[in-house]
Amino acid sequence: MIQICRLAPKKVATSRDGSTIAAVVSDSVTQNSTLYVFDAATGAVRQTWTDTLRMDEVDLTDNGSIALVTQDNQATLIDTATAGHGVQCRRFRRWVDLPILTHLW
Repeated sequence: MIQICRLAPKKVATSRDGSTIAAVVSDSVTQNSTLYVFDAATGAVRQTWTDTLRMDEVDLTDNGSIALVTQDNQATLIDTATAGHGVQCRRFRRWVDLPILTHLW
């Protein structure tokens, strides 16, 4: 299960199976944030996603197939397996609207 509240934001996450690494980076000049998804075995960037909303934290499902990114006043679920096919994401403005994901985490 994901732990949403922490004392310090989690800017880097590793899937439980060790296959995927995700990191959120903020650009102080453009004020954009970027999510980077890496293949842990090769270090290759599998996917990137840039948004104008500040990305605060990231977490991954056990197998790394979905990333949860918290941003200002919303949460965004990102399909990390869509590299090269456009980023598939779903945004939620209220925590109660998030689907039950306990089977994924």
